[in-house]
Amino acid sequence: MLRDGVEKQADTVYLKPEEVDRLCLDYGETGARRIIELLDGYKTNHPGKCAEYRDDYKVIVSWGAQKYLEECERRKKPERDTS
Repeated sequence: MLRDGVEKQADTVYLKPEEVDRLCLDYGETGARRIIELLDGYKTNHPGKCAEYRDDYKVIVSWGAQKYLEECERRKKPERDTS
């Protein structure tokens, strides 16, 4: 069951507009999009584990953002995009 007010951001990721805005403020538009892509890829490849996820934003805060920052570090890119 989807939370009230969420909108589809990727095939398997649903966030409220204000949650997307917060991600953009914290990581820039490029970073926010990449974090959503990372969660979408994980949920697509691990549907059994992710069936119990009720709040994609909480997953992003606890997992997705860290994966993005680790990816940036590996690539030696800036951690945050200012776009």
